[in-house]
Amino acid sequence: MDLRGPDIDTAVWDDIERFLRNPGDILEELDQEIEMDSSTAIAEAERVTLESAMVALAQRRKKTIELNTRDRISDTELVALLAEIAREQKAVEERLVKPAEDNSHKPLDLDLLQQLRHRLHQGLHEPQRQEIVRLLVKGITVHTDEDAEGKKKEKR
Repeated sequence: MDLRGPDIDTAVWDDIERFLRNPGDILEELDQEIEMDSSTAIAEAERVTLESAMVALAQRRKKTIELNTRDRISDTELVALLAEIAREQKAVEERLVKPAEDNSHKPLDLDLLQQLRHRLHQGLHEPQRQEIVRLLVKGITVHTDEDAEGKKKEKR
């Protein structure tokens, strides 16, 4: 199974929503995870994410130049788009240099959990969902197993 960004996004959101609606045993699992040294894993996950963002920005820059070459956008639009891409690249580069904050020992705010659960019932917009993911997810791990026939199965 080949996992793509939207597949991962959906799986992560489904897990978060399930957790927010019924945290149960997950809170105990979180307490156990806090005991582990997670700051290295968090930093590595952020580094990988930021490096992926740099690759995506380089591809976006290339496509923007191609649009100009094919006369799909004007030179003025090209300059503006390239400047925007350069600003985004600089921001990502700065985050790559700056070490990630260690949030591994912050306790889960139960009041926040209750507020988020209430907001689920009201409906959330995409930026709100992204903020919740940013607050609650410190990393995503995909494990690959092979079944008896040698086919790969992804588990998260």
